[in-house]
Amino acid sequence: MKNNPNLTFLANCCHLVIPFGLEGAIYYSNNGTPHSQLFFLTYESEGGFIKDNQGKMYGLTSCFVAGLARSIVLGSNNNDLGNSLSEGIREGIVAAQKYFIYGFGENVDESTFPNPEIFRESERDFIYREHIQDVSIRNTNNPNCRGCWYIIKDKSSTNLAEIAYDIVKNGEKSALKFIPIAQFGSLKTVDRAEIEGYRSIKNLMAEYVSAKNAVRPLSIAVFGTPGSGKSFGVTEVASSIAPDLIEKLDFNLSQFQSPQDLIAAFHKVRDISLIGKIPLVFFDEFDSHFGDKLGWLKYFLSPMQDGLFREGDSIHPIGKAVFAFAGGTSSTFTEFCGENIDDEREHKRFFSEFQSAKGPDFISRLRGYVNILGPNQTEEQWDQLFIIRRAMLLRSLLVRKVPHLINNRGEAQIDNDVLRALLKVPKYKHESRSMEAILEMSRLTNAKKWEQSHLPSKDQLRLHVDEEQFMRHLMHDAFFSEKIEHLAQDIHKVDKTLKRNVETNSECMLSWKDLSEEMKNSYCDQAKHLPNALYKVNYDTISVKEKPDIVEFTEWELNTLAAYEHKRWSLQKKESGWKYGDIKDDIEKTHPSLVPWDVLPPDKKKKLIQSVNSWAEILANSNFKLERLKFLCYCETELLDLEK
Repeated sequence: MKNNPNLTFLANCCHLVIPFGLEGAIYYSNNGTPHSQLFFLTYESEGGFIKDNQGKMYGLTSCFVAGLARSIVLGSNNNDLGNSLSEGIREGIVAAQKYFIYGFGENVDESTFPNPEIFRESERDFIYREHIQDVSIRNTNNPNCRGCWYIIKDKSSTNLAEIAYDIVKNGEKSALKFIPIAQFGSLKTVDRAEIEGYRSIKNLMAEYVSAKNAVRPLSIAVFGTPGSGKSFGVTEVASSIAPDLIEKLDFNLSQFQSPQDLIAAFHKVRDISLIGKIPLVFFDEFDSHFGDKLGWLKYFLSPMQDGLFREGDSIHPIGKAVFAFAGGTSSTFTEFCGENIDDEREHKRFFSEFQSAKGPDFISRLRGYVNILGPNQTEEQWDQLFIIRRAMLLRSLLVRKVPHLINNRGEAQIDNDVLRALLKVPKYKHESRSMEAILEMSRLTNAKKWEQSHLPSKDQLRLHVDEEQFMRHLMHDAFFSEKIEHLAQDIHKVDKTLKRNVETNSECMLSWKDLSEEMKNSYCDQAKHLPNALYKVNYDTISVKEKPDIVEFTEWELNTLAAYEHKRWSLQKKESGWKYGDIKDDIEKTHPSLVPWDVLPPDKKKKLIQSVNSWAEILANSNFKLERLKFLCYCETELLDLEK
């Protein structure tokens, strides 16, 4: 509506509903301020329901509209048309899907159209209104936002780290029940870019497999870092289409010595095609050197274009096949094409070499590509879902490799510190292969739970991760516990400084060694709760080797931390028998500050804010770094700061 002049008039509609097949709809409303809501099924995309069932029917839209109209009529007395339309969209999606499955009834001549049963809930239903989720569609003109909106951010009140822990512990169905998940065979992904890439490849393959007169191979490209799962991803997509028809072949071009090796590979492809199967041919490291940079590309042009290869004076048809070109030196399609080069001179030089290697001709023969995102973070600002990918991969490995660690309730038996280290270590040296290797090297055959003692030695870990960083995440709780008293003493020093000219008779003005055990315990308890408090403002506490930079809290963060600390302190006092009183009395156990944060006197609030403002420096002095939790992208962080 923004960009098509023929549709701009629709922006003036008060209520506009756009269904997307049987799987979702957009509800656009404009009562002065435009707003759009997406309704969707988490396990399907547009057209997927009908494609999976291989059939078509007329009357589907009529059933959707009937469900919508029914909801409007039933809600006509409450004067809330927006809510009625929202519920009507849910009813319409349910009605259309039930109609598609149940059909016209057992006797077409006698059955009513549509059958009233599709509008009634029953025990044999396969879909309910509660299955249909909704989310507000963001509308931002921020140039920094590179399509960074993810439904997972809006549908969850927790940060990505907590969601990741939940995925490993309880599985995707429990942790991501309101989030779109794409599944292709054994492959699951929640990353929108990956979902779109895989679905594009699946659609291409499905059309190609069903085509009767295909004379050339279907050529696609797959990019990703080594170990990211390029082969696994495309193989699972293929198996979800025609597992009995497609047969996989693997060739690594970096191991080929001459074009004759490639001709021998084509013969193997042709042999499979001749017996009536469709070969899925992986040409791994197709972008490797052969004489020159990208030297193999020119040998694929004729087979990709005409479906033929030459051997001496003979020309052979390849037959129906899927060519999957897996990048070895380029981790993304953009990198392969040189589109990521900003320097004009360097880009010109690259493109000259690319043309000489027949790069543009090769690309023109591709019908699709997908960038595979492994368990490592690709970009610090934009790739925030890497920890979710790690969690889903780890859960999959546990289910496949050590199923005895999953109990009857589907809960993974894994130590929290082991889980933290596996999810938060900065980098896996060999991507998913490294994560799999650490699991295989752990002594889990007879284990009832994956404990720290089951992990491989530091020397073995060094093969796959930075073992020092891994151990620091693993021992986080131990490191923090060791420094509790030291942190408590530093908090006491700050407290003493803030109250020096005001509460000269207060016990906190004494030196640490002269404090009562109750007061020491109070400071230690505050120190223990620092990580939990900082979670409230989206910071994780990480143990590091060197003293880190000191974080400066925003005004909103300081107020949030101070309110949290006051609530924690109040609860601790009340549990110890203290109550509100006009004056502080240690014998009667009364305290004037035992009131809600909102009614705490301004001078008390100010001192508490000054106290929590010192936390970042106190933690830094003990080599604890504050790291922002990964759940906001760059542009969202800017907007959030403005709102605060």
